[in-house]
Amino acid sequence: MKDPAFLFYSSDFLSGTMLMSDEQIGQYIKLLCLQHQKGHLKEKDMLNICKTYDEDIFSKFKKDKEGNYYNERLDSEIQRRKKYSESRRNNRNNVDNSNTCIYLIYDKQTGLTKIGSSNNPERRLVELKNQYKNNKLVLLAYVENVEQKLETKLHEDYKEKNKVNEWFELSKEEIDEIININNMKTHMNNHMIKDMNNHMIEDMNNHMTKHMGTETTTTTKTININNIKNKLQKRFLECTGTTNLNAISECISYLDDLPYEVIEKALLKASEKDGRLEICKDYITKLATIWNKNNRTSRS
Repeated sequence: MKDPAFLFYSSDFLSGTMLMSDEQIGQYIKLLCLQHQKGHLKEKDMLNICKTYDEDIFSKFKKDKEGNYYNERLDSEIQRRKKYSESRRNNRNNVDNSNTCIYLIYDKQTGLTKIGSSNNPERRLVELKNQYKNNKLVLLAYVENVEQKLETKLHEDYKEKNKVNEWFELSKEEIDEIININNMKTHMNNHMIKDMNNHMIEDMNNHMTKHMGTETTTTTKTININNIKNKLQKRFLECTGTTNLNAISECISYLDDLPYEVIEKALLKASEKDGRLEICKDYITKLATIWNKNNRTSRS
């Protein structure tokens, strides 16, 4: 597979092209890109871009034994990158795949579960909390000294529940099934797991009672809350086009203070402006101010 990129050292490039015109620089960059894609260039390739012999540009290239032109620095960077990629691939292939931990990490904010692998699941939990800036991640369970292919198998078994990367929308029954079948060690006691599984439902139930005066039975509440959660997550992906877990979590967290309709309206407005997250936040802030003002007025 063709490497889609090469390292570009901006400082070196600027100093090396300081005396070239903008047109020459444009032609030079095109030739570098063409060399990266095709390999060493024939003279007609050079002239096709430069139109005529340009000493300033041609001096940046050497000739190989076949008389083809190449930039020596680019050739060197391509080889360095290729060797680095090969070494990384060899390191992965040489890993002891029979000494891996497969873990389940749950996000209380989004209700998604990560099926991943690590030599140290607890350290991986800390890394993910820092990566996503999310303290609502919890390590549910893990199994030690297994082959890496178990992770691949689980990803395949639950591919229809996959939402983004290694994050899956699993039910409590599916999580229990994974834990039991694979003899995983639970990192939380049963009471904590039950509390975790009900966390999102309870939060949204409070939201429904506070903002919408829900007076239905517990079963109906649960159905309504799950529907709202799924609708909001789907609407977020449609309007912003991003699968960033931090952003999804933040969007769902707005349900603590605002009804679904207000958040949806902000997402739709943001989608009209390329769906940028900062625009979405700005709309939510403005609509929240209006909604809270109207809510206070209606109470008085």
